[in-house]
Amino acid sequence: MERLKRPFAQLGREFVTMAKRTQIIEYDVMMGLISSLLLGLFEFLSYFFVSRESILFREIYLINAALMGIQFILFIFIYRNGYRCNNVLQKGSMALHPYFIVLVGMAVTFFSFGLTDRVLSFVIAVFTASFVQIYSPRKRLMFFAFSLIAFLTMMGILLLPDNHKAFLESLRNVVMIEIVGIFYTTIQYQSTTSRIGVWNELEAELKQKNDHMAQLEKVNSELASSHRITDAMLHITTEILNTDHLNDVLQLVLDEAIRLVPAAQAGSILIKEGDQMQFRAARGYDLARLQTIPLRFEDLFQSRQQDLYEPTIIRNLEAFDSSHLNPDQFDGLKKQQALIAKAVLTCSFKLDGVFFGSINLDNFDSEDAFHSADLGMARHLATQLEITIRIHHLYEKAIRPTKFDDLTQAFTRKYYRELVEKTLIDSGSKSHPAALVVVDINHFKQINDRFGHEAGDDCLAFFSQAVRKCTSDSTLFGRIGGDEFSLLFPNTELPEAEKHLSFLKVFLEQNGFSTRETTEIVTFAYGIAVFPEDGTEFDALFRSADQRMYRNKANSDSASES
Repeated sequence: MERLKRPFAQLGREFVTMAKRTQIIEYDVMMGLISSLLLGLFEFLSYFFVSRESILFREIYLINAALMGIQFILFIFIYRNGYRCNNVLQKGSMALHPYFIVLVGMAVTFFSFGLTDRVLSFVIAVFTASFVQIYSPRKRLMFFAFSLIAFLTMMGILLLPDNHKAFLESLRNVVMIEIVGIFYTTIQYQSTTSRIGVWNELEAELKQKNDHMAQLEKVNSELASSHRITDAMLHITTEILNTDHLNDVLQLVLDEAIRLVPAAQAGSILIKEGDQMQFRAARGYDLARLQTIPLRFEDLFQSRQQDLYEPTIIRNLEAFDSSHLNPDQFDGLKKQQALIAKAVLTCSFKLDGVFFGSINLDNFDSEDAFHSADLGMARHLATQLEITIRIHHLYEKAIRPTKFDDLTQAFTRKYYRELVEKTLIDSGSKSHPAALVVVDINHFKQINDRFGHEAGDDCLAFFSQAVRKCTSDSTLFGRIGGDEFSLLFPNTELPEAEKHLSFLKVFLEQNGFSTRETTEIVTFAYGIAVFPEDGTEFDALFRSADQRMYRNKANSDSASES
């Protein structure tokens, strides 16, 4: 008895939650069950209560009841199968159910005697059929066209040509109910699809929240880790104000990630540049050597994922890469000892909705070092990394023009002075020397006059590139104005500064500046002032170096004239 009650109790709960249907087929099946059950019961009772004087063939009620009973059984099977139609019979019963209801009404109409009873039976059938399904525009057109044509055909057989007036009266009534039905089913379709769409969105959001809450409860430590990641990224965001290069930002993020993820011992960040992937930050590996290994996006694990941004754990990196990379790439990474990790936690990140790179955190001890809880941390890291990179790009876009000369990429005069003053303070506190140099390109006006200002700009850019190639990263290089530049060599005495400038001269002699007409050898005059002998303030050092540069230029001009 209990087994018999359970399915009916479940079906009862389904009826109660009709307003919460989240799929159109669920509504159609439940309304099919209701309509076939009630209409079958109504037809069955009609057999006993309708007098024979009212209908020619009263057994039609039993036939209709049997038809609805079959429909009810077929709908039960569809419901028990999770609202899925597995065969042609079930699919046919779903599609034809409204038509069966209309046919039931037509059958009663055909055997009824009075015009009112005939029209009423058909009107009730059409009205009932309007409720039993959600009609798309195409289904709506087919159903109401069928019902109208079927009624006109039947009434034409019964009434024409003897009673034109009765035919027209019945036609008027049916057309009116058809219009009402079309109006109702249109509103029903629009409101139901809208409601189902909103409900599905709310249900998806609720499920996502529930899943998220369950995950947080299961891995309580991940929440604390996420907070630490966010705090670390906020700290890094403030550091962006002191960092001019994206590589430095990425290195800060990577170092924080390794510190925050318990099992991480080393790592790297790759950025997509054109068709190539470039290592831009690394910890535990030689970054310069990694950057010599050519990698494409197609070589990354993420390129094979259905979801590019889903965090993943790679176990036994060497075995994985041996089957995914070409032999040269694999040998190059193995030679640089970049495949010694036993487990890698990796996640991609994007910028402006486009793949931008991936962060990889490595463990050298165990293939099982990372767990499912770490995947959430990796996703959070990637999200924070996207935010950090976006902030850096916005900051660079807004601030870079105040720090870097657009033409030469040297520091602007104001920013160069700020950096020099900070360096001099640091050098003074540590009793370290520093050499400030003022440089002026020789005969630059002649280049402008002979080849045009565009060539002059190219010459300035060429000279700046040469300076960067011939000096270290610690050298400060600024454009003072026009063709005049300044360099600060920290922790450098006069002889060493002279060597740097001699190296630059040799480089320029061996690499001429090419114009459209010819190739010119770029030369320059310079003056050097040493901290603290020639001064301890920027103005004093710059003034001294500038004077020596003009003397050097005068001597060079005299030598060339003689």
